Amino acid sequence: MWLKKFLPHAAILCLLLAFISCVNDEWMADKYDLTVQWEPVFEGPLIYGDLSIEDMLTRFDTSGYLIEDSTHFLYFIFDTSETVYANEYLDISNQRFIQVFFQSEVDIPGSTLGNIGDDTTFVQTKNYEFARMGDERLDSIRMKGGEIVIYVTSTIKHTGTLTIYSDQIELNGQQYRQTIDISDPSGNFSTTLRVPLAGSSLYLDNSNPDTTFLEMVFEFTLINSGADILASEIVHITKAFEDLDYQAVYGYAGVYDSLIIDKDLIEFSSTPEDFRGRIQLADPQLHLKVDNSFGVPFGIELLDLEARFKDASMTPITLDPDVNPIIINAPTIDQIGQKIFSQTAIDRNNSNINQIASTDLTGIQFSVNALGNPTGFMNNFILDTSHLDVNIEVVIPMHLRAEGLELADTFDFKIGGEEGFGRENIKSFMFQLETENRLPLEVSIQVYLMDGNHNKLDSLFNEQNWNILPSGVVDDDGKVIMTTYKKVVVTLTESQIDNVFITERIMIKTLVETTDQGIRDIKFYSTNSLGFKLGARAEVSVTSDENN
Repeated sequence: MWLKKFLPHAAILCLLLAFISCVNDEWMADKYDLTVQWEPVFEGPLIYGDLSIEDMLTRFDTSGYLIEDSTHFLYFIFDTSETVYANEYLDISNQRFIQVFFQSEVDIPGSTLGNIGDDTTFVQTKNYEFARMGDERLDSIRMKGGEIVIYVTSTIKHTGTLTIYSDQIELNGQQYRQTIDISDPSGNFSTTLRVPLAGSSLYLDNSNPDTTFLEMVFEFTLINSGADILASEIVHITKAFEDLDYQAVYGYAGVYDSLIIDKDLIEFSSTPEDFRGRIQLADPQLHLKVDNSFGVPFGIELLDLEARFKDASMTPITLDPDVNPIIINAPTIDQIGQKIFSQTAIDRNNSNINQIASTDLTGIQFSVNALGNPTGFMNNFILDTSHLDVNIEVVIPMHLRAEGLELADTFDFKIGGEEGFGRENIKSFMFQLETENRLPLEVSIQVYLMDGNHNKLDSLFNEQNWNILPSGVVDDDGKVIMTTYKKVVVTLTESQIDNVFITERIMIKTLVETTDQGIRDIKFYSTNSLGFKLGARAEVSVTSDENN
């Protein structure tokens, strides 16, 4: 079952949230007292820090889906898996062979059988059809368990010896041979024998392409008791192979066709209702990874591929015709017991998956069908330990573009002190923000001063020019190669200073776009970070006397 996961394409949204919430929770509220204690001249930091993209994303990725490769490139991986085991592919049915071995069409007088004690041998060779579950044509089976059950009844009034053997059954390294004494001449003889099959081998005849045979020979030596043999009297044999459990099978294992994953949905957390902006993933991928220890090639079909969006609509993800089914290699007879690994990526080169990976995406649905021997008849082997491990990964590289992403958050703010200074003591007030941007993001921030009822009193920056964090310098591959430095000084007007002293809450409004206003794809690495320092400087006037 899929757990609800952090939406990968909204990783940029995390940056907004993290920038706002980290400033609020980590760099401000927890580490610094923003209640400024005034001196005649105050100058110092209010908040500062160095916020890496990995820190930001890890705050939202509590389940460990964020991965960093050897180049420090970041991506998210979500996966699901299913396993096909040997007994699911091929199960050996119970076999039941019935033979009316001896029965005369007419009554036979005892006098025609010779002297009492003379013996007469009857021989029959019988090809029994070995029941199949499908179109398999097995050459040999090495048994791990099961048994041969032989049930014999005789209504003739003679004793004798019944011998059953087969060159196609090997037991304990020898040709299978079973002798049964019919010791009761009363006409009421019956017996049941059980022969364990563990360690035995069955060699089957596939000379007829439409069936599989197991040949058995029956020899019955009748010892004359002098009694007549009536046409109604018989020697009846039932031979069954029960609870068959194989260690290995060889030959053509037949076609296996099974839907092993049925419309599984990788469901993401959606963006907030008030979210504004657009995000487009550059290279989302679906990875099929398979370990196959069957001596059987498989075709893996990806079916029902659809993207689900916030409004519950679905859009098909189409694959190039030569992609589906995906052929999975198998170990050869020389590699018996080994696993062969196969991997295929569904990406922007062989599908439309990148075209549908936008802001409103909330999930990806798919089914997986496994088809054994997709090219038809060939020699196979299956061990009791054989399995097909199918792993589906949704891989979201942090390779994307974003434009017009906008969010806002508020936190408590108080300025002033307990030294008796108020607004009348302030001659000037200035904020200074210094940034070192190693992110491929252009971040604009506006700070609103608000009263206790969330009414806006004023803003810190000019509304027409609040793009204060330019992107780091990005190369042609979308990677930041140089830090961009910026210092912004804001000197408050008299009215702004008035509003600072009655401010109870501050709203930070953030607008984020990837480099070049969101018109190109960029890449995120764990080395990307944002360093910042926000300081304040104030001049105050103080009236002193000998008592104060």
